[in-house]
Amino acid sequence: MRTKKGSLRKVLVLSGALIFSAFAFFNAPVFAAEQKFDLKMAFAVEVPENDKAWGSINSMALDWAKNKLEKEGYKILIERNFLVPPSDLDKAAIPYAERGFDLFYVPCIGHGPELFFAAKAHPKMKFFYVAASLEGDLVPKGFAEKEIEIPKNLCVATQYGHLVACYLGGMVAGGITKSNKIGFLGGVEYPSIREKMDWMKMGVKEINPKADVSFNSWVGNWIDVAKGKEIAEAMHQKGVDVIMTYADGIATGASNFAKQHKGLYMINSMYPTQEIFPECVVADMIENEAGVMYSLMKAILDKKWDKYGGKWITTHIVQTDYFLPYNPVLQINPNLRSLIPEKVLKAIDAKTAEFKAGKVKIPLLVERENPKFKLRPIGFPGEK
Repeated sequence: MRTKKGSLRKVLVLSGALIFSAFAFFNAPVFAAEQKFDLKMAFAVEVPENDKAWGSINSMALDWAKNKLEKEGYKILIERNFLVPPSDLDKAAIPYAERGFDLFYVPCIGHGPELFFAAKAHPKMKFFYVAASLEGDLVPKGFAEKEIEIPKNLCVATQYGHLVACYLGGMVAGGITKSNKIGFLGGVEYPSIREKMDWMKMGVKEINPKADVSFNSWVGNWIDVAKGKEIAEAMHQKGVDVIMTYADGIATGASNFAKQHKGLYMINSMYPTQEIFPECVVADMIENEAGVMYSLMKAILDKKWDKYGGKWITTHIVQTDYFLPYNPVLQINPNLRSLIPEKVLKAIDAKTAEFKAGKVKIPLLVERENPKFKLRPIGFPGEK
């Protein structure tokens, strides 16, 4: 009898455990890996997430694209990776390829050497990155044009939309300087970043041909806030009264210095930094890729990736056959708008309209560096 009672007790305990396990299973939250998604995207950048610059603006863009697609009825998973060293971007893609992700998205320039081969190594996952020149940007150095064939699972874009913002920002700088000395502060000296600085200077010269644009400084990273402040101080001592930046967190240091020195003004890139420094940031050259993110994800969902894969496509400030536009482009601080002469504001509006209509043709970096190469970005408005 004792044995039978013991067996019965074990059966009851086991049955109860099974019932509890089943209840827990059906009532437990389903983790992301177990859910069914219409699209899974991985995102990676080399900067911090909440830097009020490139990391922050991309987080906002991801949220916008995801929300727009979810309102259309799709279930979207986006996994975000920050502070990824450029040399590790190809390695960062591996676990996502193994997990069956649809898209590995890197909104940065200068990383083609890593991601070009990653796309070849993982043909079932789509890839995206940005490039402005061929060797060392789109593909590794040493590639002849005949060897350059963009894999069908890779879409590369230019940042033409932001180049326009840089030009317009330069027009603002040329219009507000009193000393005719304008400084340019950059993070890492990628060819694509030099191109942005070139467009800023062209904008300056359109408004103010006499302006001195020879004050240039590169830090070599994106996060040294103290160095940004130090460089701004050195420029200020030389008579610079407007500093234009493409420098992520470094611009924060420079803006902090400008905030404390009346008459020194900033024009920053990427994020609307005038929200943080309303006293000194006259305008922001916004770099918002939300429309690009949405367009690529929608193409995958609609099974229209072939339109993008294997191509080098331009972005723009108007909607094209490929991407929604960069928007906004140039954001002027309403508190400091009065610093900009009215004729300069009108010139900026007129130039913006010309860019939108395709009436302005400024050769891209790849066209200047490789005039004989046939490989060019496509997708400009009105292009056949």
